[in-house]
Amino acid sequence: MANVVANNTDDGIAMTDFGSLNTISGNSIFANGGLGIDLDDDGVTANDPGDFDVGTNDLQNHPVLSSADAGTASVSGTLDGADGEEHVVELFSSSGCDGSGQGEGEVFLGSGTVVTDGGAVAFSIPVTVGFLGGSEITATATNSGGSTSELSACVTATGVPTPIFSDGFESGDTTAWSSAVE
Repeated sequence: MANVVANNTDDGIAMTDFGSLNTISGNSIFANGGLGIDLDDDGVTANDPGDFDVGTNDLQNHPVLSSADAGTASVSGTLDGADGEEHVVELFSSSGCDGSGQGEGEVFLGSGTVVTDGGAVAFSIPVTVGFLGGSEITATATNSGGSTSELSACVTATGVPTPIFSDGFESGDTTAWSSAVE
């Protein structure tokens, strides 16, 4: 079961001198006074090209989100990292961002794998849990060694989710529904 990290007056998770290979995965992190995850406990850590840093969790780059579409239940963005490095990008929704514009991760939406090529690689990840337009969407990246990034900056979701009924048909699909009940 995932942890709930909430209602702290400062950062939700602040890491200093913990080395690397610290995986933070699938948790519910929200309503904290500072960052949801703060590597080196020094505020927002900027991404760098190729991601060759020294610090807690090797200062793993976080994803840069460009869009979140509730209608297609997908999130797009980029991740910059070493050539050929595999990352698990985890996606979250929250009702708001912290004062820095970085997100927290209240509800886990799903994950996808992104392989970087020494530069910024574009991705689009479908999610398994629906989210509403207006939700704030954030992400983390965990490299193949197990080091997790800080949460990304927020992107506000657009669109309206398409309801799926328990019979598997989309709302408004009357042709399929009519033939299914005949």
